[in-house]
Amino acid sequence: FMGGPKLFNRLPFTPGHEFGGKIVDVGKNVPKSLINDIVTVTPLLLCGKCQFCRAGMENLCENRRFYGIIDCDGGFAEYAVVNKNNVVSVDNPKIVNFGEILTVGLRALNKATDYEHLGKKALIAGAGPVGLATALLFKKHGWHVEICEARKQRKDFATSFGFQTNESIYDLPERNFSVAVDCAGEDIVLPY
Repeated sequence: FMGGPKLFNRLPFTPGHEFGGKIVDVGKNVPKSLINDIVTVTPLLLCGKCQFCRAGMENLCENRRFYGIIDCDGGFAEYAVVNKNNVVSVDNPKIVNFGEILTVGLRALNKATDYEHLGKKALIAGAGPVGLATALLFKKHGWHVEICEARKQRKDFATSFGFQTNESIYDLPERNFSVAVDCAGEDIVLPY
């Protein structure tokens, strides 16, 4: 946490972008049946109005915000108020802190099915927790996966899972990937 990106743009600020918990109350337009559900919170808040949101490319939202990072308090609090569209009910309370990892990987895999006819070859940019989880999901569903990662420790860790890794996109031999997924976040994927 202390070594990561410093994106807080106002103080005081409550950090914590990967969190979950139990719903204790709901707003007026949310079903009361959700009370007591165990949920994970996806941290990305979208505007829904920009050209990218309207085109279904929400990851490029021009006005995006993040719980616990940009413009919204996060989960390092006893209680957090979150948008109903950002909660996913989970069966196992042990996974409530993995909302970002689960949603990025599953969303990418679901979108990738549109391109399976091009060959099940995926390139993942970034071998942090989100990138590795995404790579493992693709691998589990029969995809050939390669990873681009510039940081040696992360690259070595990804290799230990059996993934072919490259330091940058310039190191890739000519290959045709049917899907490329950016999981780099704030980390570098090209050498300095």
